[in-house]
Amino acid sequence: MERRKASRYGLRLPVLFGRKDIQSKREQGLTRDISTSGVYVLCEGSRCPAPGDTVTIQLTLPSIVNLEAQGMMLKSKGQVVRTGDLPEESGFAVLAEFDMELNTGEKSKRQSGESP
Repeated sequence: MERRKASRYGLRLPVLFGRKDIQSKREQGLTRDISTSGVYVLCEGSRCPAPGDTVTIQLTLPSIVNLEAQGMMLKSKGQVVRTGDLPEESGFAVLAEFDMELNTGEKSKRQSGESP
């Protein structure tokens, strides 16, 4: 029986994540799937947060319409609800609602010090 309220979409994107209590330490992973209520992140087993930990998540969706745009950045803070540590795949599920931020090519140029 499926208990999830939101549809999941299989999507592999780079992710930066960190535990709320360790602000300076950011780890990298990949999404396994994403929904409107959370994300499952694949990571090295020893770097995965534990169930109950509060984490920050940041990922960027690539632009498929405008080749000049850098995509949509999704950011969230949420709670780890479960972990998986299989030999072929370790990771964690986060219950989170994402804030969206549009990355444009022009914004990217300004951040790198180039003139628009």
